[in-house]
Amino acid sequence: AYDIGLGIPAEPLFRSMARVLEDVIDILMEKQVFVFTELPEAVQDKLNKRKQLREDVNALTNLIAEEDDIL
Repeated sequence: AYDIGLGIPAEPLFRSMARVLEDVIDILMEKQVFVFTELPEAVQDKLNKRKQLREDVNALTNLIAEEDDIL
């Protein structure tokens, strides 16, 4: 694992910065600064995969929470 110094692991920082970048891209598209298809295809694919993964994780989290309510 990478270390950015001071004993801080880089991976959580990279993940949080990637999420910040995704949010900035979403805001810029909402404000019609650019459209999604103007991004390189590889970037579009990566953003779509990350968004789908986030939706899947959220759906599972909600399902687990609903099951906890039943019990």
